[in-house]
Amino acid sequence: MPDYRLVAFEAHHLPLYARWNHDPEVIRWLDLGCTLEEWYAYITSSDISDAFIFMEDDMPVGHLQVDRLEGDPAQAQVSLLIAPEARGRGLAALLLNVLHATGDMKDIRRFFAFVEPRHSASIAALKRAQYMPAPSQDAPPGYVVYEWRRPC
Repeated sequence: MPDYRLVAFEAHHLPLYARWNHDPEVIRWLDLGCTLEEWYAYITSSDISDAFIFMEDDMPVGHLQVDRLEGDPAQAQVSLLIAPEARGRGLAALLLNVLHATGDMKDIRRFFAFVEPRHSASIAALKRAQYMPAPSQDAPPGYVVYEWRRPC
C-alpha cells in the first residue's frame, strides 16, 4: 500500500503547482486571484494559512491549503487540488482524511470548504471524506458549504 503524507509547500514546488494550475479543468474551477509568486509570499508570511503538497510515496499528487479563521483558529477553510494525472482515483477524500489525522491539525475542530453546487466531483469527494452540507450564509455567492467536525 502506498505511503500518503502531507509535506510543507516550499519554493521548489512552485513550477509543479504552476503546471497544475494551467490544466484546463483547474482553470475552469479555480482562480487564485493573484500571481503564484504573490500567493507564495502570502502563504510563507501568514500566521493563519498553511500549504502542503500531498505525496503518494515519493510522487506529488495534490495540493492543499488550510486557512484558519482569524479569531477562531479551531475552524479552518480547506481548498485542494489533485494533480491532473492523479484524478479519478479517490485521492481528494484520502487527502482530507490524511489532513484530519495530521498532528499539527488536531486543534482544528471544524474544517469547511466552499464549493460550487455544479462541481459534482468535489462534492462527491467531500462526502466520501465525511463532510456534510452546512448553512451557507457565509459562503461567497454561488457557493455552498460542506463541513467536517472533529468528534469530541
